[in-house]
Amino acid sequence: MWVLIANSPLVDYIYDIYLFCANFAQTWICVLICSQGRKKRAYFILRVALCVAAGLALCLPLAVLNSLLDGAPGVAVRVLCFLTVSAMAFAGLAVCYAEKPTELLFCWCSGVACQQISTRFYQLVQNFCGINDRMNLGFFQNVPLWYDWCIYVAYYVVFYAAFILFFRKRERLEPDRQTAISVASLSVITVLVVNGLVCVARLYEHESMALNMILKIFCIMTGVLILFMCNGILSQSKTRRDMNILRHMWRQEQLQFEHAKASIEVINSKCHDLKHMFSRLENKLNDTEIAELKDAVEFYDRNIKTGNEILDVILCEKSMVCARDGIRLTCMADGGLVSFLSPAQTYSLFGNMITNAIEAVQNLSEDKKRVISLTVSRLGGGVEIECVNYCSPSADVSSTSKAERDKHGYGIKNMRYIVEHLGGELSISQSGGVFTLKIIFPVVPAASK
Repeated sequence: MWVLIANSPLVDYIYDIYLFCANFAQTWICVLICSQGRKKRAYFILRVALCVAAGLALCLPLAVLNSLLDGAPGVAVRVLCFLTVSAMAFAGLAVCYAEKPTELLFCWCSGVACQQISTRFYQLVQNFCGINDRMNLGFFQNVPLWYDWCIYVAYYVVFYAAFILFFRKRERLEPDRQTAISVASLSVITVLVVNGLVCVARLYEHESMALNMILKIFCIMTGVLILFMCNGILSQSKTRRDMNILRHMWRQEQLQFEHAKASIEVINSKCHDLKHMFSRLENKLNDTEIAELKDAVEFYDRNIKTGNEILDVILCEKSMVCARDGIRLTCMADGGLVSFLSPAQTYSLFGNMITNAIEAVQNLSEDKKRVISLTVSRLGGGVEIECVNYCSPSADVSSTSKAERDKHGYGIKNMRYIVEHLGGELSISQSGGVFTLKIIFPVVPAASK
């Protein structure tokens, strides 16, 4: 079929109409695939259909204009025509999705790259088989037209299915200035390189099959490079988001520490006063009343002295939580060994550690297993911190029962960041229903501020 068309006077118009319509349709499908999980506008299906109709209608005059001009003016017009096709795909995203321009540009760049890879790879395989992709749609001669179309459609179905799986769980970008600059730069690169390559390939595809194949390979490599750049931008954006959350948690934990410290100081003062009052009233109370008062005073008077004021406050706070929930917290800690930690680091590290242990043993019914052991000891020239507690034998150390699952893991991530930042190692293990979290600082770091 395509050979017959190639020998007719209408070849340039028909081929360019096919080229522009196919380019727009493939780009549009790819940008939709790369936009999975984004917020859709009302009447989404209708908006998509209208965008397809408008895009295909605009492709007709662009194709005719592209066929009429040759030479230097023709190159400029071709660049403008293909740029218009890409812009129509981006405009369609803005019509169909209620997202910020940065997110839409990111999806558009990924979609254009996917379109280049899928289209050029199909044409390259044709060229390797000795077939001119301009003259033929399929891979075989003298076969029914529907046979070529079946292969053509099946190829793109497989490719697009792979793209769907690849982009299915793609995360969103962090809406910050650095991400916006990166996406804008990537968009400029995509527009200039991709549209430039398309126009250059269009000029030389008649002259040399070898050059045509080289250009297609370069187009594919460019598409792959753009996807790698998109992945890098996404990874950096995720890192910045995690760091922002960690910084927020540190600020919250610092406030919690200040409040806890103030509360513990008030409690200790009141307990001291109560002891003096108790000594004066002891002869006027019966044994039951005396025992009840002693238990009440001892509950709040949990002074743990490790040699580190911040660690003392944390242990006092957590020991009251444990006493309330029937959990035994044992501690053998030389607080002076962790004096290199800042107050925020100390509260975050030990606070998260003991809180996670409390949550694990709270679900155990056996009283003898509702125990948490914390040790801080010297290890050679460094420090070893170990927290051991019982847990359900079937528990997954990476799972959570917390309601806010999206934010779970930031406690451990926060701890790991602190430890690795100071040159230490954090390990987690579970065996026989016993959970162990171990932190090792091979060399005691300099004191943090």
